[in-house]
Amino acid sequence: MTEETRAQNRPTLRESAFPAQEVRRFPKVRVIPEPLSDTITPMRICPVLCAALVGICLAGCSSDTGNDTHAQSHPYTERYVPQAEPAETALVRWRIGSIDPRFELTEEQVREAVERAEAIWEEAAGRDLFQYDEQNGIPISLVFDHRQQRRIEQREASRRLDAMRARMQELENAFQSAADALKERAAEFESSLSAYNRQVRDHNRAVAAWNRSGGAPPNIASELREESRRLRSLQNALESERARLKREEQDVEQKRRRYNELVDEYNAVVEEYNRRFGRNWEEEAGRYEAVIGPTRSEEKITIYVVEDLEYLTLIVAHELGHALGIEHVDDENAIMYAYTQERNDDGSYTIEVTDSDLAALHAALQNR
Repeated sequence: MTEETRAQNRPTLRESAFPAQEVRRFPKVRVIPEPLSDTITPMRICPVLCAALVGICLAGCSSDTGNDTHAQSHPYTERYVPQAEPAETALVRWRIGSIDPRFELTEEQVREAVERAEAIWEEAAGRDLFQYDEQNGIPISLVFDHRQQRRIEQREASRRLDAMRARMQELENAFQSAADALKERAAEFESSLSAYNRQVRDHNRAVAAWNRSGGAPPNIASELREESRRLRSLQNALESERARLKREEQDVEQKRRRYNELVDEYNAVVEEYNRRFGRNWEEEAGRYEAVIGPTRSEEKITIYVVEDLEYLTLIVAHELGHALGIEHVDDENAIMYAYTQERNDDGSYTIEVTDSDLAALHAALQNR
């Protein structure tokens, strides 16, 4: 007598590289740093795990993902093929199992996510594939453990980085605006100063010429004194403007220092983030298991990681595919790819059956 355990594992992988940013010192021309990276490789689906249960240690056949980011499929020792059923009969019956309250999801919400997942497959197949069976269906359970806790910590760390990036952008904009304004006023000051110096030189040459000739007539002398007073007033205004520019320069420098202090803090957080959630982080988000033999049969789907209801739909759709007998496919956009797809720019997922999924579905249905 032999029995077979079949499990489809779905790990999660998060990696991120956030480049350092630096504002160049004023008054050098500042080069805007490269924008921060927002792509996070999405959570992954772990490789297939299979093991025989007749006196064989499960550990000997379990999958070993390690640092490998590609799923490795272990061949089945024996493939179970269920009895053929009429085409109109659902192939997979399911029910809602246990839901850990820490997920903060109701049974109704989970059931709606499963129904959305089954509808994706049934629409592509053009027939009924699944049926809700409260008594005998495959239980779909949500188990809260270190995987979800780690995901929560990763999302909190990611939100902190997002907030820091937003603050850095504010400081960068404030610095750039102040630096640009200072540069413009400094150019105006230099132009006014050059004009003032030319007038002073012209005035001094005129005074020197009249002094060499024995003195200026009263009307000329009066004009020269008036010009001297005007130039002195202009000099005072320029000195005031110089002092104002100096204060603004100090303000720009203070903004630069604040920005770079935040950059240092940000990069320290990034280093810790990448250490904990970088390329070597891989966790399963869901698993389909089947223990099938001549004396007993048991199947179950366990979800370990839930980001939101759309993500839950994606994970359940993948595990329901395994329940139909579909293996992983190589198409990165497919539901049955070993790793979850990246989110779209708007934060959503594109959950649809690809040609690779459809071909694998047809093959699985033929085998049934």
